[in-house]
Amino acid sequence: MRCPFCHQPIDRNNAWKGTADRFYCSEFCADSEPIIPSRQQSLKERFDREYLARLERLVALRKQQGQSFVSQHPRSAFHSSAA
Repeated sequence: MRCPFCHQPIDRNNAWKGTADRFYCSEFCADSEPIIPSRQQSLKERFDREYLARLERLVALRKQQGQSFVSQHPRSAFHSSAA
């Protein structure tokens, strides 16, 4: 068995296990392993994207409702009733 980083033989008694369940010849080689984003982070990113999409739809709906409210109740109607 060889180290995936430096390609040196791995001593089974002194092998280091990296975060991606691969074995390395030393701590240095194990620490050099690229960090793979966890599934938890990718789920969070997906939920964040879904949340932002919903928020954008809500903002657009609120703007649309606000415009229809203003068109149904002209500004002069509010001023005349307040006076």
